[in-house]
Amino acid sequence: MRRPAEGGFLQVVSKRMTSVWKTNREQELKLKNSILSNCKWPLMKIQPALLEN
Repeated sequence: MRRPAEGGFLQVVSKRMTSVWKTNREQELKLKNSILSNCKWPLMKIQPALLEN
């Protein structure tokens, strides 16, 4: 089996790293969005009770 040139190997690794980073970033954003939406509901439920007082 022939070894690829160092430059080619580095390109493959960097491509993999960027794709991994992108998917992690997307997951992070999804998680933040879900946390935000989870936080909004209790706040919406609490606010009317506060306004009544």
